[in-house]
Amino acid sequence: MAKKRVEIALQEEVVDEDGWNSLLNKPGLIVVDVYQAWCGPCSAVVGLFKRLKTEINDDLLHFAVAKADTIETFELYRGKCEPYFLFFGGGCLVGAVKGVNPPELERCIISNLKQEHDILNGGAHRVEICDPMIVAKQIKEAEIRKKREEEEEVEQELTLAVLKPDVVQSGMAEHIIEELKKRGIEILEKQEHLFTTEEAEIFYENVRDQPYFQELVEFMTSGPSEIMVCALKDKQGIIEELKALIGPSISESDLDENKETLRAKYATGLVKNAIHTSSSREEAARELAFFYPGYEPPVITVKRAQATSKPRKETVFSTEKHGVERTVAVLRPQAYELYKDKILKQIKKAGFTIAGKKVIQLSKKQAEEYYKEHVGQPYFGELTTVMSSGPCLALLLAREDAVAKWREMLGPTNVTEAKATAPESLRAQFTMNASAEMRSKQTEEINLLHGSADEHEVERDVNMFFPVEETIAAIKPDAFANRDEIIERIKAAGFHVAARKETTLTRDMAKKLYEDCSDKPFYDDLVNHMVSGQTLFMVLTRRDAISGWRQLMGPTDPNEASDESSESIRSIYGRDILRNAVHGSSNPEDVQRIQNLLFSGIEASEKSQSLLSRSNSRDSINEEIKADEVHSSVLKEEEQEAESARSQENVETRDYSDEENTANIQKVNNKEMRESSVHSKMRQSIIFDSDSKDEEKTRNETSNNTSLTGKNSITTSRPGSSVKDA
Repeated sequence: MAKKRVEIALQEEVVDEDGWNSLLNKPGLIVVDVYQAWCGPCSAVVGLFKRLKTEINDDLLHFAVAKADTIETFELYRGKCEPYFLFFGGGCLVGAVKGVNPPELERCIISNLKQEHDILNGGAHRVEICDPMIVAKQIKEAEIRKKREEEEEVEQELTLAVLKPDVVQSGMAEHIIEELKKRGIEILEKQEHLFTTEEAEIFYENVRDQPYFQELVEFMTSGPSEIMVCALKDKQGIIEELKALIGPSISESDLDENKETLRAKYATGLVKNAIHTSSSREEAARELAFFYPGYEPPVITVKRAQATSKPRKETVFSTEKHGVERTVAVLRPQAYELYKDKILKQIKKAGFTIAGKKVIQLSKKQAEEYYKEHVGQPYFGELTTVMSSGPCLALLLAREDAVAKWREMLGPTNVTEAKATAPESLRAQFTMNASAEMRSKQTEEINLLHGSADEHEVERDVNMFFPVEETIAAIKPDAFANRDEIIERIKAAGFHVAARKETTLTRDMAKKLYEDCSDKPFYDDLVNHMVSGQTLFMVLTRRDAISGWRQLMGPTDPNEASDESSESIRSIYGRDILRNAVHGSSNPEDVQRIQNLLFSGIEASEKSQSLLSRSNSRDSINEEIKADEVHSSVLKEEEQEAESARSQENVETRDYSDEENTANIQKVNNKEMRESSVHSKMRQSIIFDSDSKDEEKTRNETSNNTSLTGKNSITTSRPGSSVKDA
């Protein structure tokens, strides 16, 4: 008897955060129906998904339903009654469709699945998007948050006004009150009061030494006065406003010169001057207490004179800022060697934030590949020779209109033209050294600075010089209760949380985690602390993730962090060197070690991803073998090239981003790309250095750089670099 066929569920059901993190580790494209518990998943698209699953028959295509009510990741999607479909690849959001739109869903599935195959085959890179709905919601929340930060609740400024007996007895008091109201002055309290001699003497104590004091006391006790508490409607500044409206305490001969003031209209003399008001905050407080002891001023909301709360950390890697651009600048070898400090000074003076720095060398072949659109130009050979003559400095710059501003600062590409038409430009100021060995007419015309020409070039240059990295972050037991706040800061700094794991470390695991500190005197205390409670481990991705996370953490000692980097996580959440809130990997090797220790499932899934991509390849086995042979040939050629170049000076590229820049970095980079580590051999490995003082040291070190991201895979240990404009 034939066995009954077991039907495999079309859509995997996910109801908690652990299940969601596990699903994200699957290779390929994941189509997720995010639903609400009260309405359930969308049944209208099940037929479409079944058809596509059958027709495409691809193991890299996955369907799932995710319950927004119980999964923390989908908190922002809760309460939505309309179906919402999200597309994930490699842990990144790559597409979104709102509502039941079968043609659009089918198009997105087919195009994104093809993209995943291209990525696994090394022919494309993944582009992470921000869901437009979430971005709109975040912008709205940011506006509300900004408004709250710009405003504060304060006690309303009050003052006392006294309508004297002369205007009360003449019936002019109501006219004065009407004029006050027309000027936006509110009367919060009002009472009629007849001063006693003692009260008048105390009230006017500040003019006791004036010759008119006794006359003033007699006048104020001659009849009732109107005592009023005054304020401006929903504003501060009543004291100065009312003083200006009433006018100065003038003599009779001066009354005609202030015709618009209340005293000019209603006063008949120096003593009988119609109205009294407080002259300062101190006097207002004293006089209010005299007539209204215990009176509590109203609380109003006003704009802050100066922001008192710290703004959200926003960087060039963040997706929450808008209006700031980024661009890539390259100081070619002589500019880096001779003029680096002067050029950096001018860059900062122009309002740029330096979001990243990287010393890099390219081979002649790499320079030719980077400038291939200039092939055939008379300067092409000299350009690539100059670029491969030594280390260059790549800069990631950010400010409003960054691309246009940097191009303006550079000036014309031709050095002679720059000197003639734009002598203040950087290309005119910083030129080839007359004593340089490589001297020719063509060499003299090669400028020393590069700038991305447009957004397309910016994206390409960023991917080349500042590739996406992974790092490991840990929120320690002492800060575990604040993990949500810390994660918010991490995301605001542009990091993507690719994986997370909450665990209580065993003593053995803690020792392995900190094995590099085993010879330190604090080692046992550190291990004891790490096993004392729960720890949250995360895999973070971002450009310059390793150095970026270490900058966001701040110095190891929270006290030092408070002095040097008050916005850092350790400054805010750390208590002492042992309980300093967070931990981070210091280099790529440490990242891999901890991943193997704590996130072995990720590595396994990536291996299966590679195998699946092969099994599902549309090419024949022979084509795969042929491709492997070609790749082996390229690797052999690369090795030969590297061997012949080892005698030449080589600079190990390092990143030494300035900590001072991280507080103001921009509102851009809404497209962060996360490449699969399976294909890390296809892109350049650039080692980052957090301290610029190591630059000179790196000139004498030898590094084996892997190839730059691009169509051609090139491995080199020789100097080389890249320039985009001649």
